[in-house]
Amino acid sequence: MRKDHSRHASWQELLASPSAGSHILQIYDNDDFVASGVAHFAAEGLLHGEAVILTGTEVHLRAVRRELLAKDIDYEAAVGRGQVVANDVRRNAEAVLRDGMPDAARFEAMSTAALEKARAGGRFSGLRWWRETSNFLLQRGHPRA
Repeated sequence: MRKDHSRHASWQELLASPSAGSHILQIYDNDDFVASGVAHFAAEGLLHGEAVILTGTEVHLRAVRRELLAKDIDYEAAVGRGQVVANDVRRNAEAVLRDGMPDAARFEAMSTAALEKARAGGRFSGLRWWRETSNFLLQRGHPRA
């Protein structure tokens, strides 16, 4: 993966226009900040015709939905057309863990299936995926995972 060391005026600008194939790590200290940042990231993708996959805790997914609605994004319509897919991080983590550690083959299979579904038919101009798997595993006592 290519590292992008370009400068952005703000974190909002970075989340609005990430480089293709980039991986962004956001450090946060409260749930409101997470919801705001993820909603900004997702809303910009939706406005650009991209598919958005959201993988988070139920609490965070509800908060992101609320923030998207506040931005006048028709969340239910986006879900209905397959442009937004929301996944429970707990189920995703359980699906890829083997003996308490992530299994590369399981992770690859799950990720590939999610990506193929989101890209089906080339309906969307790109894809954005937010997930909080690492934080979820850390908070559940699996720091090595």
